[in-house]
Amino acid sequence: MSYYDGYAHRSASAVTVLISAPEQPTLNRMIETPTDAPDAWLANAFLLSIGEDPLPEVDAESFRLPQSHAPSPWGSYGRSPFDSEPNPSRAFTLPGVPHSLEVQHVHTRVPAVGEAKVSIIEQDDPVPALVDAALDRTSTSLAPVHASWQTSAAALSVREVNTELADQYGVVQPRFDSSLVVDLGHGVSSGCLLVRLLRVLPPVRRLALRAHLREFGLLNRPVFSEADADALSEGLRVLIDRIGPDGVEQSDDGWLSDRVLHDVERTLGWTSELQARLASARGSDAPPGASLLSTARELRLVRRLKGRIILTNLAKGLRALPTGFIGVLANYAAHGPRHSGYYGSADSNDAQSIVALAMLSIADGSAVSRADVPDVVARGGAVLERRAATYGHYGTEHHWPGYLGGDVLFSESNLADIIARTLDRLTPPGYAESFGEFTPAVRSLARAALL
Repeated sequence: MSYYDGYAHRSASAVTVLISAPEQPTLNRMIETPTDAPDAWLANAFLLSIGEDPLPEVDAESFRLPQSHAPSPWGSYGRSPFDSEPNPSRAFTLPGVPHSLEVQHVHTRVPAVGEAKVSIIEQDDPVPALVDAALDRTSTSLAPVHASWQTSAAALSVREVNTELADQYGVVQPRFDSSLVVDLGHGVSSGCLLVRLLRVLPPVRRLALRAHLREFGLLNRPVFSEADADALSEGLRVLIDRIGPDGVEQSDDGWLSDRVLHDVERTLGWTSELQARLASARGSDAPPGASLLSTARELRLVRRLKGRIILTNLAKGLRALPTGFIGVLANYAAHGPRHSGYYGSADSNDAQSIVALAMLSIADGSAVSRADVPDVVARGGAVLERRAATYGHYGTEHHWPGYLGGDVLFSESNLADIIARTLDRLTPPGYAESFGEFTPAVRSLARAALL
């Protein structure tokens, strides 16, 4: 198998460069290659144009043209030999060429479909034009070398050299933008939970989900009233109000005392009986006050300063404008505490598919209450399991970058942990009377988290 087999031309642009030999101008060549091609493509095109054999495969893989500064990430090979900045050190050598060579970027353009990916460009200037390659390149003499065709250099034509290059490297192909299969239109982020879920579904289920999203209007970004914002943030607002602008003394454990947390719970109407029901539903013994404090810490609403618990600037701003809670809570629900501070998602890529299924079950009404979510998510998880079993990590159809982690991810205990964590983020405790079925405001928040 050739070193070049399987190389996919993924760039829409091509770069033209000049390879020059200051000591032997007749070797100068203008060559065009894809901007993300390996350096060896350019070297081998030059060698072929002067009648020399290409780099050995073992050398081609490691061959790099000179760079005078740290390379930028280009294409699938991680770098490009070309840049638009002045580079004082462009000298390099090639086997079979006794002269020092230099490489210089000329320009970049968008090639047409069907053009050769790699080609020698003819010039009007006689110096860089392709000349008779049957010249003695080891001396300054221009006298032809008379020898048999099996061993001697030949008088090559640009057209024939380019035909060989097209045969070896191919031509520019029409390219399909695979992101279209998960594109949800204007206003929907390409990195959102919903797009991540679409990306890992098999084609038939992906089409079915897209139809489902259209039918239920789930691609329309929800609009929240002040009443919605109040309902979703009620528990956190009561906690913020209890701490107040001056803060409170921290407890022995370094945060809020039980007395302060109990005050919050009483204000919200949480009796011991209701707390027991909440603990049973959440599968946790943490009382509402402690859960709210944990959420506030993860959202960076509170911090410690000189023995006191005080509000952060974010919390003060949200206290003055409660509708601002919506964006913070949607990010938190979708991505966890790290993303609420814009540092990325706290969930693994695989777990985010389960988070998306949980949010979708609430947004579309499939799950009426917290207890319904695991069954709905399990049905979606079964689809993802079949996809993983069919395609594996490198499927027979194409590479599936969203491959999910098989039995570990879809185990009952792991699903339960991911779902519980997701629902805790989506529905921090509020007034006790709101405990139970998902409210319209919660469903809208789940839709905002998906988008």
